[in-house]
Amino acid sequence: MNMVFKPLTYGGFTLRQATNRDCDAVISLVDSVYREYGDKLMPEGADSDLLDIESSYFNEGGVFVVLEARDKSIVAAHSVLRRPDQVGGCWFKRLYLHPALRGGEWGNILMNWAIVSARQMGLKRVEFWSDTRFKRAHTFF
Repeated sequence: MNMVFKPLTYGGFTLRQATNRDCDAVISLVDSVYREYGDKLMPEGADSDLLDIESSYFNEGGVFVVLEARDKSIVAAHSVLRRPDQVGGCWFKRLYLHPALRGGEWGNILMNWAIVSARQMGLKRVEFWSDTRFKRAHTFF
């Protein structure tokens, strides 16, 4: 079942379903977070899902959203991806926020979106993907 997410506009931002047109902006966002930790994005390796969001998420029964600012820049992302090896299971992946949004309401909004989306998709078990270095994120989870 492919889920379609209707855009939500709040506080000058729009949360909407991602498309492949967003790949470069999402890659830039994720890479900027990695660089905060002295790392970099590996699009030909562990981060190859970001090169084709539609195939990696939507074609696999998942959903991926981005948060777009008024200037059309992508300032956050999040996804729900079904686990093919586990009936009713999913991963929450790619929760990234621009530093200015961290610690505010958008982290909660994105997490609530993922929980509601997983329920609507009939999923009952969630695993989170997070880098062990993202200590602030772990306190959030």
